[in-house]
Amino acid sequence: MNVGEKISGVTSAFLESNNPFEEFLQIIKYDVKTAEISQNRRRRNSLQLLLDRGIIKNGDRIVLLPVNKPSDHYHSELISKATLLLGNGKPKVQWDYDNKEYSISRLTHIILVEIAQQTNLVNHHLNGTQYWVLQGTVDSLFSLANNIDKLNKTC
Repeated sequence: MNVGEKISGVTSAFLESNNPFEEFLQIIKYDVKTAEISQNRRRRNSLQLLLDRGIIKNGDRIVLLPVNKPSDHYHSELISKATLLLGNGKPKVQWDYDNKEYSISRLTHIILVEIAQQTNLVNHHLNGTQYWVLQGTVDSLFSLANNIDKLNKTC
């Protein structure tokens, strides 16, 4: 069987070789090009976008949206609060509960899946910015970044 048939149901022109190794290399080359294109179309990191626009700054406090907070019996209120660390490199958050640094998505996973046992989220990538707000505000960090992204596209 041709590798192209196995992948897409249709044999493509570059997958008609009798050499399976050559077919494999062609598939990898195609996948790399496709991945590069999709990464270029991918929206920028929400925290980085908000930082660049001056909406957030290093040291800002964030809290879980009230609907996402685990029940009180899990731990103290510290579980739903963190501080933005937006220095060099990738934006991170410092969790009040243990004072360790995490990506916002990893921290969200820890809270919702590992602590709150929301098993429906186990196999999903959690975009952490959808679950957190700047302290004293109501819109999620994701919504804020999404609004900026929409403004950039209309201008």
